[in-house]
Amino acid sequence: MFLSWNPSLRKKTHKRSNRSFIYQLLVVACLLIVLGLIVMNTLSNMHQRGIQGGFDFLGDPAGFEISESWITFDSADSYAKAFGVGLINTLRVCVFSIMVSTVIGTMLGLGRLSTNPLLGILCQIYTEIFRNIPLLIQLLIWYVVFVEYLPDPEHPLTFGGSNF
Repeated sequence: MFLSWNPSLRKKTHKRSNRSFIYQLLVVACLLIVLGLIVMNTLSNMHQRGIQGGFDFLGDPAGFEISESWITFDSADSYAKAFGVGLINTLRVCVFSIMVSTVIGTMLGLGRLSTNPLLGILCQIYTEIFRNIPLLIQLLIWYVVFVEYLPDPEHPLTFGGSNF
């Protein structure tokens, strides 16, 4: 309302918005030029070294095994099939982890809202610990725990005759 009452302020604001728009266009243009130079340099270097780009390699035999998959996979199968097996394995792990984390998160959320003070405090401590430790540090901690303190696959833990 104040800007519409004073015409001189409206003109200054209009000039500032035009100037900021021009600066943004210049930055985008510079980024596109740099991206174009990177692509041209990469293509030139690949051509000089005789490296062929593209997706032709997807038909070649992969030469490696994938131990766990719903689809049978052999090392003689193509990279495209290996990509598909990897994608299915990734989706399988993601769906499972989403379901488990939803259940755990719901239980922790309900526990924090509980009228039981001990349960509320324990859920809050658990939540704050995992929320405030960066994910990379958590991954490193779990890696050390699994590699250093769990037994080798050749000598699994046994409880009552069943292996874990």
